[in-house]
Amino acid sequence: MMRETMRVLGAAALVAAMTAVGCGKGDAPGGAAKPTSPSAPAVTEAAPDKPAESTTTAAEAPSPDAPLEPTYTELKSSVELTTSWDHEAMTLGLPAGWTVAKGENRLRIASIVPENPEMPQIAVSKLGIDYGGLEANLALWRSQVGIGTKASPEEMAKEITAVKVSDRPSALVDIAGPQGRMLLLVLPDETNSRTWFFKMSGHNEHVAQLHDAFIAIVKSIKLK
Repeated sequence: MMRETMRVLGAAALVAAMTAVGCGKGDAPGGAAKPTSPSAPAVTEAAPDKPAESTTTAAEAPSPDAPLEPTYTELKSSVELTTSWDHEAMTLGLPAGWTVAKGENRLRIASIVPENPEMPQIAVSKLGIDYGGLEANLALWRSQVGIGTKASPEEMAKEITAVKVSDRPSALVDIAGPQGRMLLLVLPDETNSRTWFFKMSGHNEHVAQLHDAFIAIVKSIKLK
């Protein structure tokens, strides 16, 4: 179910959600009229008023060409956030011992550093809202971990998860190969015409150890 998410993020094919339209049973026919008692005078009943015609119609099935709302996966983590980082563009929570270092340039605005600075950091970067698209960048990210740049629809479904962060449709990328593992959140900020990237990459086992901390941090992001 990825098409609408890829469309929102500027590329094609991620998630599609199907909805089913149900219908209830019609009224059962009424029973036969009771016979009139022979000892009682016949009573002529006035015909009931004709009911007004309904102006409502049955729900129409969605057009097959209409874009489908993706199904978003809830981010879950047991890591507790004890401090926070307040940036001009966002706020986010940090686990105990984690810090934020100033970025190296205008695109990489910060590095989120774990308690052990030798472990993989989270690079916080920004690009324009039209950054090239998720599909094109996935090819680059796959090459960085040593796997083929061309992903099949089945591989993309495993590597990209549609999520909502700061109440915005986003993509969580999780890819691994012989050259390491990468966790990456792609968070579009259409209000300010930019896209945020939160990227952690390193040895497979090191990224695995920090996986829950990464999820807790990106889940807490609130754009301003």
